[in-house]
Amino acid sequence: MASPETNHVSAFIWLAGFAAAIGAHLWFHPQRSVFIEALRRLRSHPLLLLGITLCHIAALHDPDIAKLPDAMTMVWPDFLLICVANGAMQFGWLLLDMARWHEFPTGAWGSPWLHYLWQGCAAAVTQITLCLLLLNQSPKLMIPRWRNVIPLALILVLFNACAHLMHGELQWWIILEALLVAAPLPFCIAVIQGNFVSIGSFMLLLWRKLWISWSGFAITAVMMLALLNHATRILALYPGVASWIASAIISAVLHLWLFTAGVLLMRNAGYLVRPTSQQ
Repeated sequence: MASPETNHVSAFIWLAGFAAAIGAHLWFHPQRSVFIEALRRLRSHPLLLLGITLCHIAALHDPDIAKLPDAMTMVWPDFLLICVANGAMQFGWLLLDMARWHEFPTGAWGSPWLHYLWQGCAAAVTQITLCLLLLNQSPKLMIPRWRNVIPLALILVLFNACAHLMHGELQWWIILEALLVAAPLPFCIAVIQGNFVSIGSFMLLLWRKLWISWSGFAITAVMMLALLNHATRILALYPGVASWIASAIISAVLHLWLFTAGVLLMRNAGYLVRPTSQQ
């Protein structure tokens, strides 16, 4: 078991690396203008950040965190792969469930499918609302889009159930690829008012314009989420409410920042392929 002194040094190194990664995105990243604009957007939505922080506080209340000390005894390459894998999965969920409803405790639900259903509905409504807010649109515009909110919620229910019920490396890759392919759906529903088939067609056109810039964004975002994954879990090793809340705040700020940057990237690509009748 790692000593308390080792925990302190490890926490400092990981948090320092996390801060350095944020600085690199703001000053050296090829898409730094998008990340800077994303920060400016967040400054104008303080209540939004507060709400997401509360969601992350509930999501981080996870008994699996207690298993971390065993993981800290692992050799470095294996532990690095675990952090990267967790970061990749968090990135997969980023544009579909940024508030991390899928990680909420089960609670007193009688059936896990009821739990997956309310998580999927909450995530669908939250994601489309966030996209509308970050695009300077009224959340009321989601009301005429309710026919598309329902299939999005059902897709999220399926993804959430598969993530909980399927185990193994192959299943992990299948779930991650499905999440990445469907990632633009909330954005497409927010900017296009039409049937779900036209939404899907727009998403495919969007991917044709987006995949190069999205690949660069994904690589560095996964590295940041990997750093976050370990840094916040090290903070959770220290007893007290303060470390728990600090972990949730750091997690919420990073997820919301990356989510906003992702929405802006899709906005920039979306205006190039958006049908004339929908502009």
